[in-house]
Amino acid sequence: MQPDAEIVRFAARVLSGPHTADELIDWAVDRLRAGDDDAAVLELASLDARYTRFEDAFPVLCRALSNHGVHLDAPEAVFRSYFRVLLQEIVSGKVSPAEGVDQIYQEIIAVGRYGFLDWYDECLREWDFLHGRIRPGHSWEIPESEFPGIVRETAERMLASTAASLD
Repeated sequence: MQPDAEIVRFAARVLSGPHTADELIDWAVDRLRAGDDDAAVLELASLDARYTRFEDAFPVLCRALSNHGVHLDAPEAVFRSYFRVLLQEIVSGKVSPAEGVDQIYQEIIAVGRYGFLDWYDECLREWDFLHGRIRPGHSWEIPESEFPGIVRETAERMLASTAASLD
């Protein structure tokens, strides 16, 4: 079973850069408001942001995410799940093709260049090309009128062909 898309998105963003205890606590409060009744989410939401350090809130966040099937100690798996979420959002129309390409580039490819994503060649190289508006595998620019269709087709193909390897 695939974890909730918003949980995966938040986990990837936590792994992408520095955060404060306030941000972690705010996330937990938002989860409670959305009906999440997980004990670790409740514990995190109950922390007082004025007196809580990131180092104290982070282990509680890790438990909350783990209870939802997302493990921050496995960053590659988190980013693969997030990539899948973004592909699904492109295919469903939740985000435009251009927005989806930008998100994949900024939130996965740019972060992954630091070496911990071993699946660049397998999945991400095409999106790096698409971000530059270059037809994957070629060296010519994609006409603006063709760009949305090419992005959707690429997302659909990757969802279909890599479904097992992205989980």
